[in-house]
Amino acid sequence: MTLWVVFLLGGCNGGRVMAIGLNRRTLAAFHTTPAPGLRLGMALFWTVLFWSLAIALWRKRPFTRIVIPSLLGLYALSELGLLFLFAQSTPARNGWLVNALFYGLIILFSLWALNRTAVKPYFTDHRLKTKDWR
Repeated sequence: MTLWVVFLLGGCNGGRVMAIGLNRRTLAAFHTTPAPGLRLGMALFWTVLFWSLAIALWRKRPFTRIVIPSLLGLYALSELGLLFLFAQSTPARNGWLVNALFYGLIILFSLWALNRTAVKPYFTDHRLKTKDWR
């Protein structure tokens, strides 16, 4: 399940990359904040990072047990920070609690799912690892 969450967050940011990339001129004409180039760069960064983590989790890399919840927390802070700093409409500003609850649940779930004792053999038993791509 955590694999799907990480993969889908990468996919959502990939959709942002495509949407901002296709509408960059229109967004620049409206003088949106933050600048479309910055938003495009952030979305591209998170897309690459989350998809890389999904591959690492699929390959059963032990470092993902700590890195995934940490980066989900950093992603949540960046998204909520953008909401607080740049949202101008009242409904967007009032939705922060739902967003924070959503991110909090994802972080707690990933912490639980990746660090419970039942999954320890998944990351440590070499017989269960996928074959090397080399």
